[in-house]
Amino acid sequence: MALKPVATYDQDGHHFDVQIDEESKVHVAVDGAQPSKGYYLGGEVRFPKGITIDGQFKMSLALACDAELQAALAAN
Repeated sequence: MALKPVATYDQDGHHFDVQIDEESKVHVAVDGAQPSKGYYLGGEVRFPKGITIDGQFKMSLALACDAELQAALAAN
């Protein structure tokens, strides 16, 4: 599975690495952890298996790279 980079950025003391795959799934790695896979819906990425940030389990996350993510998905 080939991943296309979307953006890397720092926010709230964390490093985010965002990529998409050929099936338009969004892969988000926080602070170098294993990426969580999710789906972009309505300005958020929703994670069927969740993502953990600062010990908190989240099922969805708004990303600071929303415009870049939308452009990458449109080009996919």
